[in-house]
Amino acid sequence: MNRVELVEKLERVAPALSGNDLVPVLSHFWFKENTLLAYNDQIAISTKLSSNFAGAVPGSTLISLLSVSRAKEVEFFVKEDMDGKKLPEGQLLIKAASSKLKLPFLPEENTKIFEMPKPNPQELLPVDMNTFLEAVEACMRSLKEDTSMPDSLGITFAFGNGVLKLYATNDATISHASIKLRQDVKEGRFVLSGNFCRQMIALAKLADKRHIEIADDYSLFQCGDTILFGRLVDVQRPLDFDNVISQAFPKSIHNQLVAIPSKLHLMLERAVIITESKTERSKTAITVKDGIAKFLSQSEKGEVRDQVQLEDMQPDVSVTIDPRLFKAGYGGFDRMALTEQCLIMTKGSSLYLVSACA
Repeated sequence: MNRVELVEKLERVAPALSGNDLVPVLSHFWFKENTLLAYNDQIAISTKLSSNFAGAVPGSTLISLLSVSRAKEVEFFVKEDMDGKKLPEGQLLIKAASSKLKLPFLPEENTKIFEMPKPNPQELLPVDMNTFLEAVEACMRSLKEDTSMPDSLGITFAFGNGVLKLYATNDATISHASIKLRQDVKEGRFVLSGNFCRQMIALAKLADKRHIEIADDYSLFQCGDTILFGRLVDVQRPLDFDNVISQAFPKSIHNQLVAIPSKLHLMLERAVIITESKTERSKTAITVKDGIAKFLSQSEKGEVRDQVQLEDMQPDVSVTIDPRLFKAGYGGFDRMALTEQCLIMTKGSSLYLVSACA
């Protein structure tokens, strides 16, 4: 096998390796049937790889050793070495130029705990993939994966009336986007895990041929010859996102949205620097009066004051916002509004809400 190609494929599936060695096979790379796969009981990633080896090899050790080699080709030996000498059972010999690497491996039968589902063209989500991926990425800024908040463990997908709505939340923000479906599908609601969504965005850059499908208990994303599997998150009592959003962003505020000033970027950078703390939540007090927004950020490090002109639609208000969360939305939206309860940022059908600091 070509070493560079092998390392690239190992790195591609490595995000699905478990960091816990309690179940060894979940922290191993699986080689079988011209496929390389990693599976950690929540997500799996597989990609095409031609090899003459079948079995599971410790992930971190294999990728680390091959990454510090300059060999052009590598060969795997299981039963006998290159000289025909018998190898101990459960030992893999890897020849990489003048180096000989010996690693333990698990036989192929130990990888029977999971079988990657085959993509089903009948289950494809009828969406424009570029628009879909942009919506997913827009919602990822609100991922936190707090186990005490099931809705925060991933991105919620709600289907209905020819539209797909996406929602994500943590303890301080809500992100929302909606896109039109190419054809109507059965109404439903699913939560794709944060890890699945992150890996989907990363893998989407590999090829232009991409699709996603959602089954009863899992989701599948294919990009070229690479497949990503993820278990759906079970949310027993889902949050009523539409109700929460309508309360924070009622129609009466829609005409109060103003253009986001370009000057705001560096103001937020300064606010983040001065309020950054390992023990306390960052806070910036914002006061708007007669169209002038004044920012006050202070901590034991010092104090920063800034101000910027806003359009007249923004009413007078005083609110305290975490500047890091404000900054997270900058560049992704073109309109904003400040209320006593939250910061609102929008662009088209995408929405980002940041709750006021207590």
